[in-house]
Amino acid sequence: MRTSFHSLVYLALGLWLGALVFFATVVAPIAFSQLPPLFPTPAAGIHAAGLIVGGSLVRLHWMGLVCGLIFLAVSVLARAHFRTIIPQGVLVLVMMLLTAYSQFSIIPRMDTAARSSIVSTNDQYTWKV
Repeated sequence: MRTSFHSLVYLALGLWLGALVFFATVVAPIAFSQLPPLFPTPAAGIHAAGLIVGGSLVRLHWMGLVCGLIFLAVSVLARAHFRTIIPQGVLVLVMMLLTAYSQFSIIPRMDTAARSSIVSTNDQYTWKV
């Protein structure tokens, strides 16, 4: 039973942290380096990359919050099997709070900024850069 609790805790943290590393080292750099040349204007390509990265970030945040809840729930339910859960629990709680702040405060402001940068001119869309 102890092994399954540890496995679940490490799976939740590994999934969350692995996804963060993958996003920062693969998704965002490739989106912003490979997409702009595929569009007629660099601004349109940067906007498309921003849409991909923004959408990925939203899903990454939700995944992180779920993984954090799994970690905390398993840690509390199996606290007899863990020597000390307070330091790890506090760190995961801080990670969840920062993730929630980003999801519910920073991302909406990014969306507002993205919407305000689109200007309609003669039925064509151009992006301010």
